[in-house]
Amino acid sequence: MPELQQRLARAAGRHPPLTLRFAGSGRFGGRVLFLALDGDVQALKRLAASAGAAARRVGIAVEDRPYRPHLTLARAAAGGADLRPLVARLATIEGQAWTATTLDLVRSRLGQGPGRRAAYESVTSWPLRGSSRGDAAPDRRSASET
Repeated sequence: MPELQQRLARAAGRHPPLTLRFAGSGRFGGRVLFLALDGDVQALKRLAASAGAAARRVGIAVEDRPYRPHLTLARAAAGGADLRPLVARLATIEGQAWTATTLDLVRSRLGQGPGRRAAYESVTSWPLRGSSRGDAAPDRRSASET
């Protein structure tokens, strides 16, 4: 944990605060309904890639799939559901912009939350301090995003 925290602190220091807002909706199959993000999304993806690289460097397995920034609104039961009508109703949603100023390390404890869902606990956070000119240090990582 200490080495991971050091690496995440360095990553946060290389990335600027991000202006984000919710805009539109989507689904992952028939199981997950979400709100999409707009704004500094490419910068957010670079930050996520840096955090993933930090985890890999300390031996933590990181899923090998594209990072899709979103806010999960609902999860359907194991059989899934037809989420298309809800996605369509939320398609034009546009939230107010906000500035994300920290990178947070969050621990999830599967099965320990309400209804045997995951419980989430903030471990620590670091301020985003990089330049907003888009010149964050390049990551030395695999070609896949986290």
